[in-house]
Amino acid sequence: MTQTRDNQHFTTTFLVDQTPEEVFNAVINVRGWWSQAIEGRTDQLGAQFTYHYQDVHRCAFNITEFVPGKKVVWHVVDNSFSFVKDKNEWIGTDVVFETARKGDQTEVHFTHVGLVPAYECYDVCSDAWSSYITKSLRDLITTGKGQPNPLEKIVRKVRHMEAIMKDESKNAELPGAAGLDTSALPAVVDRATWQAELDKLRVQEKAHTRQGDAIAAARRRLPMVEVDPTIQLLGPHGPVTLLEAFEGRRLLIAYYHMWHTGQPAAAQCEGCTKYNGQVRELSYLHSRDVTYATFCQGPYEESIRYRDFMGWDVPWYSVQDSADKLLAGRQVGMFYLVCYLRHGDRVFETYWTNGRGVEVMSPSYGLLDMTVYGRQETWEDSPAGWPQRWGENTSEPNAYRTNGRPIAQWSRLAAGRSDDLGTGTTATTPHGSSNQP
Repeated sequence: MTQTRDNQHFTTTFLVDQTPEEVFNAVINVRGWWSQAIEGRTDQLGAQFTYHYQDVHRCAFNITEFVPGKKVVWHVVDNSFSFVKDKNEWIGTDVVFETARKGDQTEVHFTHVGLVPAYECYDVCSDAWSSYITKSLRDLITTGKGQPNPLEKIVRKVRHMEAIMKDESKNAELPGAAGLDTSALPAVVDRATWQAELDKLRVQEKAHTRQGDAIAAARRRLPMVEVDPTIQLLGPHGPVTLLEAFEGRRLLIAYYHMWHTGQPAAAQCEGCTKYNGQVRELSYLHSRDVTYATFCQGPYEESIRYRDFMGWDVPWYSVQDSADKLLAGRQVGMFYLVCYLRHGDRVFETYWTNGRGVEVMSPSYGLLDMTVYGRQETWEDSPAGWPQRWGENTSEPNAYRTNGRPIAQWSRLAAGRSDDLGTGTTATTPHGSSNQP
């Protein structure tokens, strides 16, 4: 499966074993994979159909191209969102499905022509299309049963963005919210003056980089402590040893993920969701003979549902019954980043950190620190008037949450994913984050 921005238009592709005709018949069965709130015919050229739900989302399509077994195009003639400023985003765009034989398989190529990153709805819509096309439509093709969007989930897709719009409206009167409020803007100078100031900062940046190199060099010279390699973890196929978690590599980095047993997804650790969730591309670690894995301190069956809800694919183990041995005197239930070395069948712990030490896992913070407004958190030393929407005495006192959930959960809900962890409980007051400065 591939997903790209084809000339900035959202597109995704996957392969199945069914024939192009079977695939095409599933595509035009829109109620079977997208939504049961479809009105009108979806299976003939020139037909019109609509989708709507209360005041949240309404759209109307004309079928402008219909080639059985090969291609169907929907032209958006009307659209309204309640959760973006431009209510008419999508109007004039085209939703295109193309099917073609690729060897012994059929390729399904989906493009929403005109759905571009400049749209305010892009993140929500691209996540949603990805879920509907590569999961629900694919399931309908391969198993005969899709996962059309239940009506009650439609509202949940947009509540987050509606709340943001309300926050922006409230913040419009705060210092720095108005675009021309000079209290929230750096001084404007000529390029030569600006470059001279940047060059001064660059001296500090280079010193900071060299100091980081020196600290890393000292870290490589630390002694190590031996750990029992037979300590049991619980993985997807049952118990495994700490030694097996290396997956045959020489080094292992383990993130000890906090867990609130029996609590729903909304009440799970927002800091761990942020940091652990940003470690995605593992090939560079693997090229250095390093395995990365999550050691979750909760039950496996409950926590693996959370991993799947979030769409993570890193190795995942439960250390609920062995965290006390692995952490050896450190407080069980807190978050840690721990590094191990394997020498034959022996295992050694070489380094660990927590608190702000785990910020190395979050490129988002590194990027935000490059911007003029930084992380926009109240603890930061910023000029007067700079926007600081997260932290003490704000509407979002926890920097990793918004509207009662870890920030990263909202896009998953918008894509129609289930956050059911099998606990049968409802959200409680959000846990405070220990990842504070």
